Amino acid sequence: MNAAVLIFNVAFYLSILFGIAAYIDRKQVVADILSSNPYVYSLGLAVYCTGWTYFGSIGRASTGHLDFLTIYLGPTLVAVLMPVVYRKMLRISKALKITTISDFITTRYGKGIFIGNLVAGLTVLGIIPYIALQIRAISLGFQTIHSPDGSIGHLTFWQDPALYLTALLGLFTVLFATRRIATAEKNAGLVVTIAFESLVKLAAFLLVGVFISYKAFGPGSDGFTAGIENYFSKYSPSEPDYFSWFSMLVLSALAFLMLPRQYEMGIVENDNEAQLFKASWLFPFYLFLINLFVIPIAAAGNKLLPDSNPDQYIISLPLYFNNETITLLTYIGGFSASTGMIIVSTAALSRMLSNNILIPAFLQNASLRRLISSENLLPVYTRRFSIIAILLLAFIYYRSLSDKYSLVSIGLISFAAVSQFAVSALGGMYWKQATKRGAIGGLVGGFVIWFYILLLPSLLSPEMMSSFHHNLDSLGLSFLSPLSFMGMTDIDPIGVAFFWSMLVNLSLYFWLSILDEPSLSEINQAEIFTGIFTYGASVEQSVAWKGSVKVRDVRQLLTRFLGEAQTHSIIRQFAYRYADISILDDSPADGRLVNYAEKSLSAVIGNSSARMLISSIAREEKVSLDEVVEILKESQELIRLNRELVRTHQQLQRATEELQKSNKKLREQEELKDEFLYTVTHELRTPLTAIKSLIEILVDNVDLPENLREHYLQTINRETDRISRLITQVLDLENFESGKHQLHIDETDPVELIRESIASMDEIIKQKNIRLSIDLPKLPKIWCDRDKITQVIINLLGNAIKYCNTEKGEIQISAYVFDNQLKINISDNGPGVRHELRQIIFEKFYQAPNQTIRKPKGSGLGLAICKKIIQLHRGRIWVEESDTLPGARFSFTIPLNYRHYD
Repeated sequence: MNAAVLIFNVAFYLSILFGIAAYIDRKQVVADILSSNPYVYSLGLAVYCTGWTYFGSIGRASTGHLDFLTIYLGPTLVAVLMPVVYRKMLRISKALKITTISDFITTRYGKGIFIGNLVAGLTVLGIIPYIALQIRAISLGFQTIHSPDGSIGHLTFWQDPALYLTALLGLFTVLFATRRIATAEKNAGLVVTIAFESLVKLAAFLLVGVFISYKAFGPGSDGFTAGIENYFSKYSPSEPDYFSWFSMLVLSALAFLMLPRQYEMGIVENDNEAQLFKASWLFPFYLFLINLFVIPIAAAGNKLLPDSNPDQYIISLPLYFNNETITLLTYIGGFSASTGMIIVSTAALSRMLSNNILIPAFLQNASLRRLISSENLLPVYTRRFSIIAILLLAFIYYRSLSDKYSLVSIGLISFAAVSQFAVSALGGMYWKQATKRGAIGGLVGGFVIWFYILLLPSLLSPEMMSSFHHNLDSLGLSFLSPLSFMGMTDIDPIGVAFFWSMLVNLSLYFWLSILDEPSLSEINQAEIFTGIFTYGASVEQSVAWKGSVKVRDVRQLLTRFLGEAQTHSIIRQFAYRYADISILDDSPADGRLVNYAEKSLSAVIGNSSARMLISSIAREEKVSLDEVVEILKESQELIRLNRELVRTHQQLQRATEELQKSNKKLREQEELKDEFLYTVTHELRTPLTAIKSLIEILVDNVDLPENLREHYLQTINRETDRISRLITQVLDLENFESGKHQLHIDETDPVELIRESIASMDEIIKQKNIRLSIDLPKLPKIWCDRDKITQVIINLLGNAIKYCNTEKGEIQISAYVFDNQLKINISDNGPGVRHELRQIIFEKFYQAPNQTIRKPKGSGLGLAICKKIIQLHRGRIWVEESDTLPGARFSFTIPLNYRHYD
């Protein structure tokens, strides 16, 4: 493939990364939504999968060693425990404004400068080879694509494209990882960019995996299965190496917790503990997907390209099949995997070097301070310098030493280094007696063994290493040689180094801690670290500080390193939070202000540097453990009382809302009662008026014709019946609502009951020439009040008769059993019931907030009584569109198992 095409696509991809980061940083709302999303957070954790995953795992698998899986099983175990161990680290870091793993260890052991220098320096020493690995993976991929036959030869320093790609990544990191001096703030642009890269590398890996599997083994599953079986039969080890597997499993688990890039994405960029619960299964699922095609690609490479570099199988195989598009996408995926690691690791390491080495050096050396115009630019300049220095060292390591090892070996060397921090970090979280001397002794001892077994052989030439080994052998000390340390010659050097370094680290850590007497500062920090879940949010509000300093001095100190605007914002926030504390310049600074200022500085320059600055302006007194515990308890009590007040306020609010609802309901009931009385009197007045008028006619006209007199008397009789019926309905409804009416339950044949009800209306149906259809299968007997259910059916049938089509009236009656209930339907071909009236018509007369909607004229109390009767039978009644006729269908249900005994 033409080099220009490849470079153009890489540059285009980098421009996309720049664009995403810049867009997210400009759009605050989008930034808040995406950076707080648990899926984005889980994808950010996938920065764990680097060029080593993309290239090195395949290279390792090609030799038949499946222990590459342990590198992903270890983090999977940690992910399952995220709501426990990781959550504790997160809680401590957020409460104490810790932004790096070096600050985490430094803060636990008294915030001393020396331990901060030690951890930061050892971290850089351990991670530089890992960054070099990514640069090498990018360079090897470029060379493989540009010159598949290897004709490109050895590239000079200036010819190596990795130099320019590294420079571009350095520029990206400088622009987007050092914009904010307050590193405790979320860097949404960086988070979303890394999540995007995680999607790119996963999609590319799955795509090339499917492509290679299809091309190498054929379209059917038989060829694929045969190819994998052949791989396992060829490379299956005779005896599993349990020691190596176990050591790699533990190594990868501890490295996942301690890697600077994982701390950056998992702790610093997490502002919501709830994200851990989703990440505890989503991140392992990601690891599973990105390893899905490792063995098929390795098997295909061994089959088709036995003489090629196994680390480059994923690039070489698409080239072998002459597919430049897949080759390019594959390289972009690998490039994405490597660049994500370089960007995040460099940003995290630059903060460590800045906070723990460079800034303390500037603070302690007046001549160095004169090199910068303003102290508030110190964090920015030192981080940018650190980024350039780290990438330059990594590039030099890549050019000088990285070709001595495979990609996997380089990665494991770094894993073995950072895992040393797990002893002091995790031990400090759970063991109160741990001391700074124990932590320093353990780290130094562990790193010495690591350096001696793993790094020294890469720094010495083969001749020098052989001579060194021979000299030890001649002295009878061959067991101390890095090549056969403690006689463990049959075990992988990584496993040997990890075992002995961790053994020495743990031994010195516990031994020196037991012999040592912790300082008051260490004791106080131990109480907070081990009891973070007990004290919770009170840690942030507690004040473990005693001394004397003016508010003016605190303000000036903050201004020196944070600038006027940031200092003003911090003081204003403090004043809002603690309104009772004076912030006048001449006032003595309250301990809470000093504590608040120190934590604000910690977010910018690290805990040890912040502690140094506070100590430089204040005469501080010792604070005992009892005082710290008392302070924490007081803070807890204040938080508890505040929560109680919030709870009480919420309860009062709910009670007020309930009273308002009850009051509203009473008003509605009052209005309903008035409307009910008005409607009843109106309904009574109409027939009474008619009766009175007809009686007056009869009295005043005694000589009326007989037929007219008889007509008037019949009308009076009908209106009297109407009044009687209305009064009966009102009384019935009142009895139902007050609970006075008791049902008389008997076992009843529903078919017989329905037919009797129809028979009572048969004459009217015939007079109106209505077609009646009945669908009554054999039904089980039910328990009900026979008279009341008859009343319901007659009322519904009467309404159907009233409203069905006047010319070609049709009514359908059906009944069936479903879900242990009897359902009865009465349908007509009338105009139907409008949707907005389907609930209204079952209310008594009707009163609603929307006075423009009224019940249909003449609906009276019949349907309201039907509803009450069905409800007393524990059933349901409703109206809907009929699916067989154009009108309405009234339906009600009665449970088959309903029984009531007086």
